[in-house]
Amino acid sequence: MDDEGNQTQGELAASVIHGGLRRRGRLRSIVWEHFEKKKINGIDKVVCNYCKNALVARSTDGTKHLHYHLKTCQVKKETEATKFPPAKKAASEKGKTTVETHFDPDITRRKMARAIVMHEYPLSIVEHQGLRDVMSSLNQLWKSLFGSAGSHTSQVLCDKLMGLLLELNIERKLSSIIVDNATTNDRMIDFMLLALDKNDLILGGQKFHVHCCAHILNLIVKDGLNVIGDLIANIRESAIFLSGSTKRKSTFDENACKLGITSGRKLVQDCPTR
Repeated sequence: MDDEGNQTQGELAASVIHGGLRRRGRLRSIVWEHFEKKKINGIDKVVCNYCKNALVARSTDGTKHLHYHLKTCQVKKETEATKFPPAKKAASEKGKTTVETHFDPDITRRKMARAIVMHEYPLSIVEHQGLRDVMSSLNQLWKSLFGSAGSHTSQVLCDKLMGLLLELNIERKLSSIIVDNATTNDRMIDFMLLALDKNDLILGGQKFHVHCCAHILNLIVKDGLNVIGDLIANIRESAIFLSGSTKRKSTFDENACKLGITSGRKLVQDCPTR
């Protein structure tokens, strides 16, 4: 377009990239303060000034994926954490100097998640009082950041998932995503298709959303079991009752032997997870 004021963000970015040193206008989005345009292997790329990851720079991509990357760039977060002066000081003991502290909850959350994966800790460890006491002893300003589950709307889930994909630089390597049959998941997939380049997806994204077969089978089986629901409920209650006491188990086994029922199997309590 000739009218520079009517250019879209993507067109304006493309004009700068393809025009070399010749600028047709100033990049309006503040996101460009954090990226540098480069040509890598003959392909136009946008390189993050912090983590040096190379992202796509086509005119049709706009800047949405750049904003996603900025939100999740761990190197950027750690860099900014060292720039800001501490707002508070940890309380000092008598006769000792006060120590300035920096605390970034995002960094702590990420390192905690890494420790859980690395050492196979249970997810509930963040709720253990012992761990909270240790964290408080390291920094008296520390407050638990694991208490709130946060929002689980389709847009929030999309932002989180897209952020992780961009951070791992695999947003152009996806084939499909398998999710349960929930309305929130359906809307999340719709938002993701808007953020992703459909040219990078199989059949233009037609097979991107795959419904979980295990979930579907689970729903089918549950629907069929409703016909004999009362009988199954009695069996489940009986198994729970007999498994709740060693004496009950022993009495049950004795009666089974008297009736000539021999089996190496034991009563198993129902676990209705899918």
